[in-house]
Amino acid sequence: MEHGGIPPGEKEDFQVFEALRFWGSQVSEWPSGWEARYTWRFTAGLLRGAGDEGFIGTTGPALSFTNWNWRVTFDIGTGAAFVSDEKFGSQDFGGPVQIVGHGGLSYHFPGPITLGWRFQHFSDATIYGTHNRGIDFNLFELSYRF
Repeated sequence: MEHGGIPPGEKEDFQVFEALRFWGSQVSEWPSGWEARYTWRFTAGLLRGAGDEGFIGTTGPALSFTNWNWRVTFDIGTGAAFVSDEKFGSQDFGGPVQIVGHGGLSYHFPGPITLGWRFQHFSDATIYGTHNRGIDFNLFELSYRF
């Protein structure tokens, strides 16, 4: 679950609930104990704000750096977001396709469970004009590695 509405960018408060799936490349291991991996992320979920709800989906590449001795992963990525409704109350995204950027930190517990935090921003980057607003989210993630 995420909460948006960080002033002064957003006009409304938002929540998003998403499921995530990603595919990764082979790992590049470094002598320092870190490994790097390219991934492609897919999310699908519910965006809620100003009493409105709609679908949100994202897709795009990411790069992650993991140190298994420390049990941490740092990752950054970009991509596209697709929203089924471009207007939530007084907040207008301008159109259904948005640009997404994110960065995060995860901790890997022993076994398959990971807990993480991610900052994510999406906006139209003035594609639909200069008066539209994006959203900043603080995402809290719980994942299971298969």
